[in-house]
Amino acid sequence: MKKCLFSIALGFIIVHVHAQDLQTVTTNGNKTTNRIVLGATDDGFSKLQVTGGVSINSGLTNTSNRPAIVNGTSNEIRGQSATSYYSDDGFLRLSAGGGTGGNTKSYIDLSGYSTIPDMHRNIVFGTFGTERVRINSAGNVGIGTPNPQSLLAVAGTITAQKVKVTLTGWADCVFDSSYVLPSLSELEMHITHNKHLPDIPTEAEIVNEGLDMGEMQQKQMKKIEELTLYLIDQNKKLEKQQQLILNQERLLLALNNRLKELEGKQSK
Repeated sequence: MKKCLFSIALGFIIVHVHAQDLQTVTTNGNKTTNRIVLGATDDGFSKLQVTGGVSINSGLTNTSNRPAIVNGTSNEIRGQSATSYYSDDGFLRLSAGGGTGGNTKSYIDLSGYSTIPDMHRNIVFGTFGTERVRINSAGNVGIGTPNPQSLLAVAGTITAQKVKVTLTGWADCVFDSSYVLPSLSELEMHITHNKHLPDIPTEAEIVNEGLDMGEMQQKQMKKIEELTLYLIDQNKKLEKQQQLILNQERLLLALNNRLKELEGKQSK
């Protein structure tokens, strides 16, 4: 029986290649050994090299559901482990460029089980020979960082035309009749002792724990609404003072007119 060196599984088609078949000649006359070259170009080391398109029929149609994740390689191209074909570990890299310089390479790395944390069940996208995006085993996505601690972690600047943050509440409770607005003297005392506004994180907390944009926007809006109430209250006091001043001016004018009348009578 002829020894089978490897098998290529594409969909439900299995092609067995034997030792004597692993000697091909490209159209330019170059002969390969233990490699398959389909086309005129031979890089001299790839086990399988194809010049032209490659079509893989998964057996699915445009009305088929996504195939379930199961053991084996049905409908898949798989990077397997050197330990065993049926092992859960494995590594597959898809790349373009980097023939003479790795720093020109764009690539996608897919890894299965590994005892090395960096290689353990993640997907890495890279350009210019450098990792750019990583999806770890928890589903967290890191852009510019290999260790995302949340669903999306970005080590750098984010540029957007619009950012929408969903919240479960807002600060309109300030306008409720039951809300107790601190007096300005109480506010002054808090600022003097704590060096920050009430309910606002300290500088140390922001530096150590970061800033929750949605929460901070809510807290800032609360302070804006409180400030609005302070302004309304101050405006009412100013209006009362202004009315008092006008009343006093009218009284003084009346008194002055009365004095003039009395002076006029006395002069006669």
